[in-house]
Amino acid sequence: MAAGVNPAAAVTIALPLGLLGTMVWVAHMTLDVTFVHMADKAAEEGNLEKICFWHVVPPQILMFLLCVVPATAATYFGSTAVKGIIDSLTGRPLTVLTVIGGLLPALGIAMNLRAIGRPGTLLFFLVGFILVVYLKLPVIAVAVLAGVIGYFYTMLSNQTPQAAAAGDSGGAAPIEDDEEDF
Repeated sequence: MAAGVNPAAAVTIALPLGLLGTMVWVAHMTLDVTFVHMADKAAEEGNLEKICFWHVVPPQILMFLLCVVPATAATYFGSTAVKGIIDSLTGRPLTVLTVIGGLLPALGIAMNLRAIGRPGTLLFFLVGFILVVYLKLPVIAVAVLAGVIGYFYTMLSNQTPQAAAAGDSGGAAPIEDDEEDF
């Protein structure tokens, strides 16, 4: 907006840039796999320092190059440079970016539908749907109730069989031997 672009064009540009950010993140994670293999090789050698190095330093340098450098350049050159880039995108490129931006909500809905279709999730979705549509409860109230139910569901499903049989509330089991585990 500082470049003098109308709000509709700003949203049109922001959505594809969000997609671009996602693609940069996926590229970062894909390239990081090479560092994991190098860390695995160092683990086979038993070299802890190399493992730590491959785990921390190169991924951070890569992320710096993929994110910080472009963001710093855009900030340094300011709104006139951004306006120049936007002006160069007018016509077909801006139309393509608009179409891509329009697809993002459909992608989000598809991801939600895929998550809802997982075993154990569909029942919760149907209960929430019935509470909102047929019982006319506010969505916020249903969301808070779902959060509480989700918390207890997670706590109960993560209990060990011994803790569940003993009626333990998920806390740490007391250590009964004299030796400490490290």
